[in-house]
Amino acid sequence: MKRDKVISSDFCPAIELATNGAVRWEDLRPDVRWDVLRPSGAITPTHPEPQEASHA
Repeated sequence: MKRDKVISSDFCPAIELATNGAVRWEDLRPDVRWDVLRPSGAITPTHPEPQEASHA
């Protein structure tokens, strides 16, 4: 792929899924506000959200 080409944002979720999270939406299209568009609670396999420590 040529670096001067822009990937359609429509393809970004499928690419992230196909690469098992190795290529993230944000890496493909840093110009898009993914924090607004990404489904709530979505976690990519390579970037899990930190979990709170349990106090048992």
